[in-house]
Amino acid sequence: MRNAPSLPTLVGALEALNGPAPALVALDRTLDYAALRAAARGVATWLVQNGVSPGARVAIVQRDGPWAAVMLLGASYAHAALPLNPNLSAEDYAFAITDFDVAAVLVEQGALDRTRLDAVTAPILSFTPWSIHATGTDTPVPAFADAPAFLLHTSGTTARPKKVVLTQERIFRSANVIASALQLGAADRCLTGMPMFHVHGILNALASTLVSGGSFVHSGPFDTLAFYTHLRALEPTWITAVPTMYHAIGARAELVPPDRKLRFLRSSSAPLSDVLAERLGRLFAVPVVSSYGMTEIDPIACVSVGETPPPGAVGRPAGLDVRLAGPGGEEVSGDAMGEVWVRGARVIAAYEAETEINQAAFSDGWFRTGDLARRDDAGWLYLAGRIKEIINRAGEKIAPLEIDAVLLRHPEVIEAAAFGTPDAVLGEDIAAAVVLQPGSTLAEHELRAWLAERLAFHKCPRNLHFVSALPKGPTGKLLRGALSRTPVPAAPQDDTGGDIGGDGRTGDVALVCAVWAEVLGLGDVAPDANFLDLGGSSTAALDILDRLSERLGRDLPVDVLFDSDTPIAFTAALRRLNGKPTRAAPA
Repeated sequence: MRNAPSLPTLVGALEALNGPAPALVALDRTLDYAALRAAARGVATWLVQNGVSPGARVAIVQRDGPWAAVMLLGASYAHAALPLNPNLSAEDYAFAITDFDVAAVLVEQGALDRTRLDAVTAPILSFTPWSIHATGTDTPVPAFADAPAFLLHTSGTTARPKKVVLTQERIFRSANVIASALQLGAADRCLTGMPMFHVHGILNALASTLVSGGSFVHSGPFDTLAFYTHLRALEPTWITAVPTMYHAIGARAELVPPDRKLRFLRSSSAPLSDVLAERLGRLFAVPVVSSYGMTEIDPIACVSVGETPPPGAVGRPAGLDVRLAGPGGEEVSGDAMGEVWVRGARVIAAYEAETEINQAAFSDGWFRTGDLARRDDAGWLYLAGRIKEIINRAGEKIAPLEIDAVLLRHPEVIEAAAFGTPDAVLGEDIAAAVVLQPGSTLAEHELRAWLAERLAFHKCPRNLHFVSALPKGPTGKLLRGALSRTPVPAAPQDDTGGDIGGDGRTGDVALVCAVWAEVLGLGDVAPDANFLDLGGSSTAALDILDRLSERLGRDLPVDVLFDSDTPIAFTAALRRLNGKPTRAAPA
C-alpha cells in the first residue's frame, strides 16, 4: 500500500513509493521505485559535485528515451530543469539558455553537433545515459513545493516565446488530476513516444504515472515500428500521444498485437478529429479520451475514462474555474462563443519577467488563454481555435477548427487545416491545406462538392491546396500561422463575354439573376448583389447550380460557386469553364 508523500512533489512521490514495484521499464532493463529514486538522487549529487548549487537552473539536451526520464527527475530533484529539443539551432540554444539564466548545460554524448553550443557561455557538462553513479555525502536536500521544477518556453510561432515556470507543487497537483481522470493505479503502465522536452511528455505521461504508482515506458524518438515493438514486448495499459503520432500508428493496422492489455488511448496537445478517434477505437477496441491544456496550465479540460463526450467536445473543466468571456471580460451566456479564462491553484501566477504581457494575460486572478470556445448545458467545452486564427470573412467570424472537423470527416482526407488569406473585397477569405490518403485520386471539385453539402456556404474554403504534409512543431502541433497567406485575386466582375446593359444585365447575367431570384424567393436580384447578403446558403447554392445545369444543358462543377459572390461574377465563372459565353438551352 502506498504511503502519502512527505511533500507534494515528484520527489515526494518517489519517496512514498520507495520499493520494489516497477517504475521505469525499458526493453533492456527495469528500474523499480527504489532504484529510480536512487538514480535521481545520483544525478542531483553529480550536479552538486560538478559545482552546480542546489536551486540553480540547468538545461538538458538529450535524446528521447527511458534515460531522459531519469535526467529530468534528477535535474529537478533539487534544481530547476530546462529540457531542450536536441534539434534546435545555435541561435535558439543561445536564446533559451540566456533567457532563463541557466547555470549549466547538461549534454548527452553524441546528441548534437557541439558547435551549435559555441555561443553558450554557461558551463557544459557531458554525460552518457545510465552512467551517472555519484557517491558521497553531497546529495542535496530535495526541492520544496514552491520551488521551480521545470522551465519551459511557450510554443508560440508568431511572437517571442514566453517563459513558464512550473513549480514542484503545480506539477504534482496537475499529475494527480490526470491520474484521477484516467483512473490510474499501480497496475497501469504508460507507453509514450512524446518528446521529453515538452509538457505532454513530462507531465501527462511521466508525472501522472509516478504519482499513481504505475510504470513508465518511452519508445525513444518516435518511430512507428519501434513504438509497436514496445507495445508488444512491454504490454502497456494506456498510451498517450498527439494526433500526428496516432495517424502513423493507425496506418499500420497489421502491427496491432492480437493480445494486448490496453485500457484506453489518450490524445492531447492538438485537436483529435472524430474520424481518427473512431478509427483508433475500432483498431484497438478501447476508448479514446482527449484533453485540452497548454504549457501554462495542463490540463484545463479533459475527458475521464468511462465518459462518452459529445462529438467535438474536448472535455469538462479539470478541477479549475473556467469562464467564457466576451471582448470586455463579461461572461457570455448560453452556448455563445467566448475566450477561455481559467482560475485555480494549478494556474501559473505570471510569466517570468514579462510585465506588459502579464498585464494582458491576467485579469483579477483569471488567466486569459487566447482560445475561443463554447460550453453546453452539461459543461462540455468545444474549442473554436485561437483568437488570432479566427477568420474574419466580410465581418463574419469563422472558426478554422469547424472547417477542419468537416474536412477530416472525408474518408480520403488524413489531415486538414483551414486558414485565412487576404482578400481585397472581403478582408479575409478562407483557404484550406489538405493531406490525402496515399494513392487517393480525389479531385478538388469533388471535395468542394462534398463540403458544400456539409458546410454553410460562407464557411466553404474558396481555395483548396492538396499538400504532402502540414507544417508542425517538434511535438506534432499544427503551425497554422505558417501556412501560405498568398492573396487570392478577387473574382472578375466584368468578364461576361458581351456588352453589359445599363443595369449590368446581359442575356447570361439575366439568366443567373432570374435563377437566383427563384431559389432565394426574391422578386428581383441585381447583377452586383452579394449572395450572402441576399440570405444565400449552401443548400440554395446547390439548388442554383442544379437549375442552371438543366437550363444550360450542361453539367456545371461546384467550383463555380466559390468564385461567384454576385451574378456578374457567377456568369464570368461559367464562361471561363470553356472559354466561350454560355447560352441557355432551347425551351
